[in-house]
Amino acid sequence: KNTSFPTICVYEGGNLTVDDCDGAGEITRTTKNTNGSGVDVMKNSSFTLNGGAITGNGINRNGSIYTIGGGVYASGSTFTMTGGKISGNKAFSGGGLYLIGSEAAISGGSITGNDITANGGGVYNAYGTESASTLKVSGSVQITGNTKDDTAANNIVSVSSDLLVDGKFDDSAMIGISTSRSLSSGESVVVAKKVDEGSK
Repeated sequence: KNTSFPTICVYEGGNLTVDDCDGAGEITRTTKNTNGSGVDVMKNSSFTLNGGAITGNGINRNGSIYTIGGGVYASGSTFTMTGGKISGNKAFSGGGLYLIGSEAAISGGSITGNDITANGGGVYNAYGTESASTLKVSGSVQITGNTKDDTAANNIVSVSSDLLVDGKFDDSAMIGISTSRSLSSGESVVVAKKVDEGSK
């Protein structure tokens, strides 16, 4: 009770791949009296999600303890998502995915229905102490329907680098992007790079 640990931790060069061949698997917490991500990926490790669900993590907001990265927290590591879903997670920042000094490539699956109290209901792309994070999207990726305080739309927030479109989107792809600061009238910011005519 009242602990602050991830459900699964991939650490110091570890590698985890989740395939979920039967389609019913979940990485979830079994008690509401705990804080923590579904999967922590730290110190030059890697996590690949090909199927299954990461749901119901980072659910306790008691006191001043808040989870960073409700579904997946990646620090100095690599996250790859080709399928599955990250949904129903709650956090201070990065309800679905929190990146810091890491690289993520998302080409399938969905990050939806996650909630935060600060920024990045779906994905929060933070700047690490030594390097920026990179977020690449392509294929049938869906990052939408995430919220702040269960109401306002809040999907991808990036303070580390621009979103990179790494290949073409399928017709089913959908992502929502929010700026990390308020914009003045007529002001604009770059939200994506490497977008060409082949990307819808």
